[in-house]
Amino acid sequence: MGLLSLLFGEKPPSNLEVEPDFVWLTREAKFNGVRRDLLNKSNSRSAAILLIAHFDDVHSELERIVGEYSGEVPALVVSAADLSSRIAANFAADENTMIDLIVAERHPLVSEDDRVISGFADDLPCKCRVSYHLSLEDPLMRMFVGKSITELLRKLGMKEDEAIESSMVIRRINQAQKKLSSVAHGNRPAETAQQWMDLNIPKA
Repeated sequence: MGLLSLLFGEKPPSNLEVEPDFVWLTREAKFNGVRRDLLNKSNSRSAAILLIAHFDDVHSELERIVGEYSGEVPALVVSAADLSSRIAANFAADENTMIDLIVAERHPLVSEDDRVISGFADDLPCKCRVSYHLSLEDPLMRMFVGKSITELLRKLGMKEDEAIESSMVIRRINQAQKKLSSVAHGNRPAETAQQWMDLNIPKA
């Protein structure tokens, strides 16, 4: 079952491949995972690799990663709010080519998070492969994963360079997003996910 079908009850477009979420122990491990994902996909036949961020702090980290990147496939950092199918024209993408999207966070709101797929990827003229990278330190993840779970995973032998790939975790993420969407009293812009939650989620 693909991620789009799992989360939204829809059949993914034929041009879209959604990989399982990569969930890392720490923020640092997440960005190291993004860096490795970028390098791996630079060896593919992609026309371009887009690194996607919802918030400014993540955007800055992705800029640093791309600044160190020396692969032959063009790599570009893009804010989710700025995604447009016109981007594909910059890389001469057509039905015979592939664009990779590496998304380094999930937005607290389902509607904003879904912009990457239903608002962009499935509207491209080319094939598109999407991967999401999260960490247990992300504000959204902290809603249902406490420090005790992180400590338990370490005791069980999970390493910093390993990621959880689980459909159950994906479902829990979507449940958390739906809960936030139901109680959010706005969508005021913010520089970080935590700042967004402080601005838009009523205090208990």
